[in-house]
Amino acid sequence: MTTTSDWLNFFRLYFATDEEAVAFVGRCESINRDYRSPEEMDGSAPKIMTHQTVRLITIADAVRRLHGVHDPLSLMFMLICAECVAKLFDNHPEDGRSRQYVRTFFDKYVVPEDRQKLVENFLGTRPARISYREIADLRYDIRCDVAHEGRYWGVLLP
Repeated sequence: MTTTSDWLNFFRLYFATDEEAVAFVGRCESINRDYRSPEEMDGSAPKIMTHQTVRLITIADAVRRLHGVHDPLSLMFMLICAECVAKLFDNHPEDGRSRQYVRTFFDKYVVPEDRQKLVENFLGTRPARISYREIADLRYDIRCDVAHEGRYWGVLLP
């Protein structure tokens, strides 16, 4: 069972002080939410986002430790997390439009400096520079191959 201290340990790296991290996790954890269907979503999205982020990124990191840093299975869990966060932030109550929400994540929630780093450091087979939108789509395509077809061999995506 995961506890508040697990969430705190995960998010601590993203705050300047421990006090800020404790306040963030405390605010999210104070949201009282019983299970509700997606049609009944309320103001509990921040709590769900933090829980899903910790769970999915922890799984992605564990896969990387087991299978190596370039494993597409790890990428799949990271992109599921990105889609989940974007859908919850937009309060999207229905299934579908996954590619659109992965794009939304990269467009809205990845800061420009990190999008630029992604473009500059992407090792593609094309001689021309690839845009971060194309990178997001390529990663989404790999996620679909892994999730729907079980194909995750032969991919080297640092």
